[in-house]
Amino acid sequence: MSHQTTSDVALIKGAVSKSDARLAFLDKEIPRLVELIMSKCGSHSTYRLAFQILDPESSILRDQMVKWEEERVALLDYRAQNKAVISPHRRIPPEVLGEIFLLTLPVRVQDAVFSTIGDSPWVLTHICRYWREVAVSAPFLWSRVATDYYKKPRFSIHMIETQIQRANMLRVYFWDLG
Repeated sequence: MSHQTTSDVALIKGAVSKSDARLAFLDKEIPRLVELIMSKCGSHSTYRLAFQILDPESSILRDQMVKWEEERVALLDYRAQNKAVISPHRRIPPEVLGEIFLLTLPVRVQDAVFSTIGDSPWVLTHICRYWREVAVSAPFLWSRVATDYYKKPRFSIHMIETQIQRANMLRVYFWDLG
């Protein structure tokens, strides 16, 4: 989701806020419920053990506890997903992000290092889907191949072919670092 409208962001922030409120409630009530369960069991040290010795009437407490814990886990996951969607790096226009990516490339052969999947521009394709889309669609990021042709492991032929394809119609410069 590279281009979010203000109303999209507001809607997602509202959903996150509601899940935060419910999480606050659960974070307050779950310990209370644990305390209640423990008080019914006397001196036992864990509520798992307490569940085993509670009378049948107290199974309602156990069921509520399990339900709340499951809801809490689901809310935490929901919240994390929604916060990721509205994170600032996802709202940077692709043109600006491409310019930022360009600054990660070496300008001179002397500045280049042996290229691997961990170097720019390759590493940019492994951050998130949006960054991958921007990096792959920016030919200027792929027009420099820096490798040591005499050193092993070599820059793989498949990676070089991919880089040439992504450079599209731009001239590709091969820098020998050896």
